[in-house]
Amino acid sequence: TVETVSSVEWSADGSRVLFVAEGENGGNAVWSQPASGGTQAEKLFEHTATTTMATMSPDGKSLLVNALGGDSWAILRVSLDSARVGRTYLASKGNVHAPQFSPGGDTLAFLSARDSEEGKPAIWFLPLNGGEPWKLATFAESVGEFRWSPDGRSIAFTMLDSLGKQLKDWRKKKWDHVV
Repeated sequence: TVETVSSVEWSADGSRVLFVAEGENGGNAVWSQPASGGTQAEKLFEHTATTTMATMSPDGKSLLVNALGGDSWAILRVSLDSARVGRTYLASKGNVHAPQFSPGGDTLAFLSARDSEEGKPAIWFLPLNGGEPWKLATFAESVGEFRWSPDGRSIAFTMLDSLGKQLKDWRKKKWDHVV
């Protein structure tokens, strides 16, 4: 049902809508629907952990899925060419969320407070072929949202201090149970 959808996103080519909703086996699932509508959504992946969001690679061959199990956050990588098993790509006791593929598909960007004593999320990058995560910069306030530029050379982002009080209060309430 519509009430159970927790995130929605377009595929890179605009032909499909990707969303997270209840699965068939009691967990959360990632679903795909043609943008034109008219057909039933296809389940791409289901997991027992709480799945908060998913994003599809620019080539449409894999997913990054944000999963929360207890006090552990994870970003799972799911190949759509295989048995669609989620493999932990990045895990943390602190939050790691909002994964996004770069437009070229070679880098993952995500939000995390992994090195912040105050719990302020910042933008982090990780090459998809492996390596260590690195932080874009340290900011006085928490990063709220971010998006890659179409050419992958820039990132636009919001700071929670720059958001309206009503939105900040909603976000705080939304994430209070996981902090």
